[in-house]
Amino acid sequence: MADLILHLISELFELLFGEPQSLPQDWRVLAQSLDERRRARLVADYIAGMTDPYAEAEYARLFDGKPALG
Repeated sequence: MADLILHLISELFELLFGEPQSLPQDWRVLAQSLDERRRARLVADYIAGMTDPYAEAEYARLFDGKPALG
């Protein structure tokens, strides 16, 4: 189970860092003005604030499928 959660978080980070336009509006605006290091911190903070169900929903939205966490 821990490997699946790590995979989900890693995939979310890679996508959101590489495509900040996928972030919610408020976060996207902030990300646009940051250098790469600070944008990485912003994406990490965004993911850290997610509940498990929200992280699963974001994964499903962004990757068009539900992760097999259960």
